[in-house]
Amino acid sequence: MEHYNNVVYCGVTFPNNIWGILENKVINNIKGQISSAFPMDKNLFINGTWFGPRMDNDVFNEVIDMTGNFDNVFFLTTVDPTQISVPEIIQLFHQFGSPTIYFLGNFDHSPHEFNFISWAITQQFKDYTDDEIKLTNIKYKFINYNRKPTSHRTDLVTRIIAKNLNKHAVVTLGASNDTDMHVSIKEKNEDFVETGHWFDLDDTSNDFGIPHDLLSLGDMKYWKDHFMNVVSETIASPYDPIFVTEKTFKPIIGKRPFIINGNPRTYAWLRKHGFKTFTHYFPFSDLESTNENTIVSNIIKVLQWIDNEPNCNLLDIYNDMIPALNHNKLRFYEFANEQNNKLENLF
Repeated sequence: MEHYNNVVYCGVTFPNNIWGILENKVINNIKGQISSAFPMDKNLFINGTWFGPRMDNDVFNEVIDMTGNFDNVFFLTTVDPTQISVPEIIQLFHQFGSPTIYFLGNFDHSPHEFNFISWAITQQFKDYTDDEIKLTNIKYKFINYNRKPTSHRTDLVTRIIAKNLNKHAVVTLGASNDTDMHVSIKEKNEDFVETGHWFDLDDTSNDFGIPHDLLSLGDMKYWKDHFMNVVSETIASPYDPIFVTEKTFKPIIGKRPFIINGNPRTYAWLRKHGFKTFTHYFPFSDLESTNENTIVSNIIKVLQWIDNEPNCNLLDIYNDMIPALNHNKLRFYEFANEQNNKLENLF
């Protein structure tokens, strides 16, 4: 717990990598904004990174044990999605009287929503020329990169392999104690230090056998020659707040059509913010259905269709998409700047 003027702050942050450095910068900025905007109030500011009853730190218990009333409670999520639901957050904060609750960051129905990760990756993301990323020859029908083997990712990769859809694709999945499955393209952690792999190179306890790559498109021999990106987002439930990360922004920066193994409401969120989506190219599959049980099966329908389609046809489709792909890349940098402006003027 920290005190900053009339603000009580509780929270932990990511390690001292690009995420952690910028997360701390954002937190300090918001502390100042709260203090200036609500100078006569008692304010509690909680960072939602790893905040919840199942997290391995003391912040949640520290908040539970706090006493007294607050006029305002500010709950922030930036690097990670919230670990507890919005109703749980509201119920938790009722212990402080009847505070006004402000949801900051990754809460798509909040007037104080902003996307931290889009702004963060513009600080150091690797630059690519149009020639480096333009598709001219299809060797791989799709890419589906997965590091942490969460259930929705493992489900998708299991089905991809079962249907032999990986034979003309690039697929990865990190190792897990819960399954023998580990799908790798033999990437080395040391090759990704500059683009986001922050763990000690000798420490394999947290890397799942797949490097962190926050700030690049990966190995260009794969990216250059793939048709579509199958994004495996952090969370998949349509009932959670929208959480859009570098995983979705990479095909936008790298000019590829994409479908999302994640919250299906993300497509509408992207269009709301000025991006083009590509679900209409696959009308036979209801990719935007909010039925949680059909997300992966709808993706598989698309991948089966792509697998059966001649590469020359896919290249024609890609060329038809080029205006939208060009738009998306330009729109991304506009959007990231808008998020920074939101962050600087929250109240």
